[in-house]
Amino acid sequence: MGNPGLPNHENLYGSHPVYLEMRNGQAHGVLLWNSNGMDIKIDQDSDGQYLEYNNDGGVLGFYFVSGPQPADVSRQYAEIIGKSSLTGRMAFINAGTGDVYRVAEVIYNYSAARIPLETMWTDIDYMNLRRTWNLDPDRFPLEKMQELVTYLHDHQQQYILMVDPPVSLNDSTSWQNAIDSDVLMKNSSGEVYVGGMWLGPVGYVDWFHPNSQSFWSGQITTFFDDESGVGVDGIWIDMNEVHLPLALFLQHAYSATSAGQLLCSLLQSLHGECSGLPSTSHVMGTSTRIPSRFIAPDNSGQATGSLYLDDDKSLNSTSSDIAFSYDNGHLVVNGTFGYSTNLQVISAKVLGNDTGVAFNFTKPPNAPWTVDIN
Repeated sequence: MGNPGLPNHENLYGSHPVYLEMRNGQAHGVLLWNSNGMDIKIDQDSDGQYLEYNNDGGVLGFYFVSGPQPADVSRQYAEIIGKSSLTGRMAFINAGTGDVYRVAEVIYNYSAARIPLETMWTDIDYMNLRRTWNLDPDRFPLEKMQELVTYLHDHQQQYILMVDPPVSLNDSTSWQNAIDSDVLMKNSSGEVYVGGMWLGPVGYVDWFHPNSQSFWSGQITTFFDDESGVGVDGIWIDMNEVHLPLALFLQHAYSATSAGQLLCSLLQSLHGECSGLPSTSHVMGTSTRIPSRFIAPDNSGQATGSLYLDDDKSLNSTSSDIAFSYDNGHLVVNGTFGYSTNLQVISAKVLGNDTGVAFNFTKPPNAPWTVDIN
């Protein structure tokens, strides 16, 4: 699937493996009913244009729908896959507008075209330098934003703005509020963990910190105040989960090492079941090298995790589903071992203590084994 803003042949969002073609004024559609990973290539060579399916497995179940009009193809396709649940009108989004005047134009054009508009949404375009809790003073000045909200409310319509939870290091007010509240996640040395995003260096709120609710509520009520801010009817949360680096357009801003450090900080703070997290000095999540395992025990000194292995390329691949369990110095590896690999687990690092000591050994993940870590 092509995604705007990304290089050709790169993946980001999922897509339905169906296409609609107009030929001699008539439409038809083709669906490949297959949930495996795939690339669908439309290109041309010396013989002309071609369409090529590249699947890593599954059934080649093709459905052809005859149309003959595009609307007919859509209806016939819906008969195959089923209809979507009815979405609340407030959830329909028109986003990506360049300035407040363009937002107002879009709202007016909906009305002029007699298209119902329950809610207007605006993406991070409104932010100054993409920093949450900041309006762009030139493109989205406060007084114009307030006029826009008043117009929408006068016409029984609503307004929603995007909010990115990470706090910008370059936003002195929000950053200082977060520091004063002591809500930002920290690394093992007790310093605030600083990551990277499109807005530059950021800190991440520790949502388990007792002060996080008051900090977050304070930021929202101040920025979205009906009198002194932008009185929205809802907020649209994005970038609210762990992001792994080396992904397409963001790969220049991160390193796998920094992501590993962030995830370790998360694991230490959560005391979760995380022995299944591989750490590697190159691509995170790769199946070509697994030099170590992190273990973050809970309060009882226990942790569990899992690892799935296959060759990531064969149509009929075998696989291993490996279970790890740790109990106060006793590490047990079990599971199903269908995929033979020459990989080695060379160490286990126990997190959550003062030192994060790594215990070295060499064990292949091809059969059950046990080691004592003391």
